[in-house]
Amino acid sequence: MGTRENGFLLGLGAYVIWGFFPLYWPLLEPSGPVEVLAHRIVWSLAAVGAMLLVARRWGALRGCCGVRGRWGTSRSGRW
Repeated sequence: MGTRENGFLLGLGAYVIWGFFPLYWPLLEPSGPVEVLAHRIVWSLAAVGAMLLVARRWGALRGCCGVRGRWGTSRSGRW
């Protein structure tokens, strides 16, 4: 399978997931918006951490969030 076909299938999969996403909303009604947001933050950090662990790219995180990293300088530049 070529890159073009792979991209098409990934795009199609994204549209299918996006289409089924509203079916999930009624299950979230008992939770408040702060709880949903907290879960999204925690699980996103866990997923990114797992991806960095599998890819062995911890250096990219240190370079981004370190004292002299891009995030630290951009944050200090705005404040």
